Amino acid sequence: MSENIKDYPDIPIVKKTNKTIKVIFNKKVIAETSDPLKVMQKNLFPVYYIPKKDFKLEYLKKIEKTTLCIYKGTAEYYNLIVDDKEAKACVYEYSKTKPGYEILSNYLSLYPAKVDEIFIDSEKVQKNIGAFTGGWVTSEIEY
Repeated sequence: MSENIKDYPDIPIVKKTNKTIKVIFNKKVIAETSDPLKVMQKNLFPVYYIPKKDFKLEYLKKIEKTTLCIYKGTAEYYNLIVDDKEAKACVYEYSKTKPGYEILSNYLSLYPAKVDEIFIDSEKVQKNIGAFTGGWVTSEIEY
């Protein structure tokens, strides 16, 4: 089933999905879940959020960086460090959510271009290099 990003709503929506997600960095699985959230907003690739409990938190180091989304709230960032490899400001969470986006609390997301591989079910997510939103590009997405 394909989706077109032009059909997504102007204001982001959050949906639960039963897809399985696996994130690999420096040959280690750093996150794996079958309980992700999917955020969709018009003309942007969707972004998946992984429950914090399904992330290997020992690989995350909180940094001073924060950003503000006018819809979702304030995001805090983490460097991802596995052995001798580091991805700066790779992982983020909305620790201070705005009304309507509280469901994102206790979930983390990341920039696919900054890790080695992400799989949604059995499909490898394409690296959306240069994108500021960190969208997750798969074959089911049209644009």
